[in-house]
Amino acid sequence: MSGPATDDDRRLFLTVEECFALLAGAADGLVNFTRHALPAAIPVSCSVEGSELVLRSEAPVRLGRLLDAACVAVEADRVEGATGTTWRVVVIGTTVADRRGRPGVRVHPVEVTGHRLPSSQVA
Repeated sequence: MSGPATDDDRRLFLTVEECFALLAGAADGLVNFTRHALPAAIPVSCSVEGSELVLRSEAPVRLGRLLDAACVAVEADRVEGATGTTWRVVVIGTTVADRRGRPGVRVHPVEVTGHRLPSSQVA
């Protein structure tokens, strides 16, 4: 269940289940990783399959090469139009090629965190 972090912090922290529910409705995100010991990020399409994320891009072969057996952080966030509430989810995990005959990369989550920020707190 969501709840305020502290009296001074208006973020509402999300459960893992809430995070995956939001990710299921998010069509895109950003995958962060290291390349040649430097930080890198690529926009990706993401979908939820069970307890895993599946990442795809317009260059699936390149994505597969870049993220082969990598440790990644996938971020997705949105501003909900009706309420103005902002949410952000971050999934940290390891990657493997999607072996189901489709180009893409599967992320096995190790850590899933997320929060909502009510519209009155959005600057």
